[in-house]
Amino acid sequence: MLCSLLPNLRVFFQTGTKQRSHLIPMNSITSRFGADICSSLVGVHALTGCDSTSAFVGKGKQSAFKLILESSNHADTMRQLGQSFRPSEELQEACEAFTCALYGSQDTSVNNYVTTCFVLGLRSATSCPRLRMPLGST
Repeated sequence: MLCSLLPNLRVFFQTGTKQRSHLIPMNSITSRFGADICSSLVGVHALTGCDSTSAFVGKGKQSAFKLILESSNHADTMRQLGQSFRPSEELQEACEAFTCALYGSQDTSVNNYVTTCFVLGLRSATSCPRLRMPLGST
């Protein structure tokens, strides 16, 4: 996320184990993937949850990252996420399409996708995304 906010800042990320750690220069990520993908990472993080509690059953950050690399529409959706306090209905629908795509579905409605999964017996309740609630609702 830092590479999207301060792309020219010389910051290093330490990764690995105690015996085998190494540093990754963050500006190399911006150089490799470009500013558009890097600016999408904030939205991906916001939508997919943190590392210890995934927002999507069985789908982690790597799946979401691959999706924004493959689809400029999904990358654009993630770039827009968080730019306003209340996301538009159009943005909420685009986030639903992103969620469906994470599960390999062409559907654009999470509710329709989950209903189809249950009716056809394709997935159990614990392996589907949650039913849609508008973003920003309580």
